[in-house]
Amino acid sequence: MSQQIPLVTGSLVASGTLLVIYDLLCTLDQEVEYVWSRPLAFSSILFFLNRYLPFVDTVLSIQLHLDYFTPEECITRFKALTWFIVVGLLLCEAILMIRTYAIWERRRAVLYGFIALFLVVAIPGIVMTQLELDSLVYGPVSDRGCRLIHASPIIMGSYLLLLLCETIIAVLMCIKAWQHLRQPHSSWVNRLYFQDGLLFFIYTFFISLANVIVPICNPSLANWLATPQRVLHSIFSTRILLLIQSQKVSPPRSPTLFSSIFDSDINDYADTIPSSYQSVGPISPRTAELERVDTFELGARTS
Repeated sequence: MSQQIPLVTGSLVASGTLLVIYDLLCTLDQEVEYVWSRPLAFSSILFFLNRYLPFVDTVLSIQLHLDYFTPEECITRFKALTWFIVVGLLLCEAILMIRTYAIWERRRAVLYGFIALFLVVAIPGIVMTQLELDSLVYGPVSDRGCRLIHASPIIMGSYLLLLLCETIIAVLMCIKAWQHLRQPHSSWVNRLYFQDGLLFFIYTFFISLANVIVPICNPSLANWLATPQRVLHSIFSTRILLLIQSQKVSPPRSPTLFSSIFDSDINDYADTIPSSYQSVGPISPRTAELERVDTFELGARTS
């Protein structure tokens, strides 16, 4: 069994690499239209980081399986790979929080709750990741790749925190979806709540759960799904950002301060949600225009 572990992990890394490339090819036209052709904004920076950092992760993972390394080199490269994955996953969680915050009409309680949740997940997660990296022991190998001898199981705590964070986000999405279940839907709002919302949670939930359960049954398979988990988070977050960008009917403003860029993107995104999906508040001209388009499409389908 131990001889098959490098083959299994290597196959997962190769599959993740191909999946990232495939998704890039499938959505490159949308990226050019909705991101590259617009002025640089905070959401664009988020998009580029989320989109292209996984290529660094996968290249490092492939190198660990194909090149010859000493045990010391294995530790150094695995640490670099791990921190790229950690940064990427936290970035994806921030994107999900921003999306959910906008859906909840930018309520301060939701904002403060997400800030607290991010700190609760990020700080202990970083500490547990560092403790796990300090415990790594690699042995010499006569073939390509690295042979892990020992790793602390404390990294399971990081995966549990990730599960907690995504579960809370999914619950908030479910509450909003339930509130508007009887209301007329536009196709992109259905995608927002279900295809790019709850389905995202289902996929990533089971991968995170496997990252917790599998090391308990077989410690030598610790982190075996780290790269696939990172890749899927990036792909789904990319689809969410592209959906957000596609709903902006006018180019974003060009503020000079980082905070105003952030507020502008959140306001632009929230304004694209029809008023029937928000509880109270005035209807903006942009929202009214979108409602008229949705009404026209509904009438055309029923006629």
